[in-house]
Amino acid sequence: MNSKLTFIVVGLTLSQTLDDLALLYLATLQAIALGTRHILDAMKEAGYDITTLFLCGGLSKNALFVQTHANTTGLPVVLSAEPEAVLLGAAVIGACASSDCGSIQEAMMKMSRIGHVVRPNPALESFYRRKYAVFLRLYDHQKECVALMEDDGV
Repeated sequence: MNSKLTFIVVGLTLSQTLDDLALLYLATLQAIALGTRHILDAMKEAGYDITTLFLCGGLSKNALFVQTHANTTGLPVVLSAEPEAVLLGAAVIGACASSDCGSIQEAMMKMSRIGHVVRPNPALESFYRRKYAVFLRLYDHQKECVALMEDDGV
């Protein structure tokens, strides 16, 4: 994993149509989701067993972002029933700090609810498997290019 990874756009044209802008937006969402899958794979290699994603915050209100994450990772994405789940998280911590609840898990059980679960579309599994293979190749290629440019032997 590389925390300094930068974004690569392959196949970008000089066209400036609304359709091309929409495709660039979709490619950006897919890149973010592919990066999430890459992180999940690293966690799996480290012994973690992630079976569900929980999203909150502004992008959790973006149906395309949420569905793309479900499709790309192959995992169900759980959204909170609380529209401002980030604020609820602060209340959970407050409940623990005030000793109203003995643990974060207890406070979460008392205060939060699952609102909606977005499941991956099985018909797109092959597409996203291939897309992820391309992502990994580009990731490796980018590391090679950075190493080449950092070579002081020139």
